[in-house]
Amino acid sequence: MGVILNQGSRNTVILYIGVVIGAINTLFLYPNVLPAEEFGLVTMIVTISFLMATIGACGTTVSIIKYFPYYRNNDTGEDNGLMSFILKIVLLSSLIITLLFVFAKPILQTPFENSASLLVKYYYLLIPFFIIHIVLELFTSLANALYNTTLQLAIREIFLRVGQTILIAFYFFNLINIKWFLVFYMFIYGISVFIIVNRLIRRNKISIVSQTKLSYEEKISIFKYGGFSFLSAFSRTLSFRIDALMLSMLVASDFYLNKGLEATAIYAIALHMTAVVDMPFRGINQIIGPVISKAWKDNNLKQISEVYTKSTEAMIVVSGLMFILIWASIDDILQLLPSEYEAVKFTFLWLGIGKLLNSACGSNEQILINSKKFKKFTLISILSLIITAFTNFLLIPKYQTEGAAIATLFTYAIVNSFLFYVIYRNYKIQPFKFHNLIVVAVLLMSLFIGSLISISNIFLSILIKSSIISGVFLGVVYKAKLSPEMNIFLEKFLKRIL
Repeated sequence: MGVILNQGSRNTVILYIGVVIGAINTLFLYPNVLPAEEFGLVTMIVTISFLMATIGACGTTVSIIKYFPYYRNNDTGEDNGLMSFILKIVLLSSLIITLLFVFAKPILQTPFENSASLLVKYYYLLIPFFIIHIVLELFTSLANALYNTTLQLAIREIFLRVGQTILIAFYFFNLINIKWFLVFYMFIYGISVFIIVNRLIRRNKISIVSQTKLSYEEKISIFKYGGFSFLSAFSRTLSFRIDALMLSMLVASDFYLNKGLEATAIYAIALHMTAVVDMPFRGINQIIGPVISKAWKDNNLKQISEVYTKSTEAMIVVSGLMFILIWASIDDILQLLPSEYEAVKFTFLWLGIGKLLNSACGSNEQILINSKKFKKFTLISILSLIITAFTNFLLIPKYQTEGAAIATLFTYAIVNSFLFYVIYRNYKIQPFKFHNLIVVAVLLMSLFIGSLISISNIFLSILIKSSIISGVFLGVVYKAKLSPEMNIFLEKFLKRIL
């Protein structure tokens, strides 16, 4: 658990620096500088290209985490042909997807013609964005497999966001239009890929091209696992990204062709705010996957159970605190946004509860996908896609962004219930303890105390509410020893300051 806590805490710090920069961009700069439909366009191009990258990866990003401990020679840096084989798969799939995207353009752009006409106009920019995304995801997985999570996270969470800030400033001073904004944004992604690949080659002596070839049986084994992982990754990714996609298609207006992109912009702000809630989980999850993969290799169920329990315990504390801090000041935050973004409030509420629930369930996804029962994870992932598509289709036309958020919450609840059940039934481990309920009660009490505070100045209100809620909650958690790992972290933090 030491490696997880050390890298997890560093990653979380990086993620929160990134989320502060992202908050400046998403909550203040984007809504006040770019028209809502152009903000929605940027969101949609990134979302769609990420989905395309998930398809093009063919499950290889998960296969790297799974098989790297088996093939990696730490002394020579060789991986015995693993990366060469994976790169061939990705190159072939990327070529097929690119050709399909070009020749199937009339079919693919039809759903967006009335609700997101700007997306149709910049359709071909999706292809280079897709290629850069797939390379970035591939080498990010390799960095994670090498326990080298900090640099790639800093690049993705800080460098890319600072780049966006600069581009928004250029747009504000009329130095670029939306077309060149997207082109330069793509260029920043390209620089990120170069830095990560260069660092991996120099520091870890990785061999992207190897003379060693995998046996036919090894290729079949990896390909089989990758196939199931692809179905899982695609279904899971689409499940929790399809909301923005369906908003851009289903929210339409006879008088305003980009109404869907405007709704996407509103949803993007709420989604960014909820990113603060699951940021600790993302930070720790970067390192949990490789650790659990190695534990399964060593058949160490005790370590897996320990990671499962402690990650859940930590996430209920940290993610829970993040959620109540934002919700306590939500009205203050909304005063900083243009009036057309008022729907952000309850969109955030439902999304935030969903993110909190997902974080609280800890590492169940990593446990199942790295186990011999990974096929069950694939089935659960496909089920989640069906559920979220159906609920979005029902709720978005009537409730728009709030409908998409409720659909996402419902999907998180169903999927995590299934994951919990499968893991407990097969391995007799579960992460929840009685004191987790006490933590939830303390969260609600702290939120109630914060709600009693009323100050007219927006920034002073946010500062005082956050300080009082954090002080009450962390003080009770520390004194009652409701989270030993959190106590250790707080003691180290205070020691460094003092």
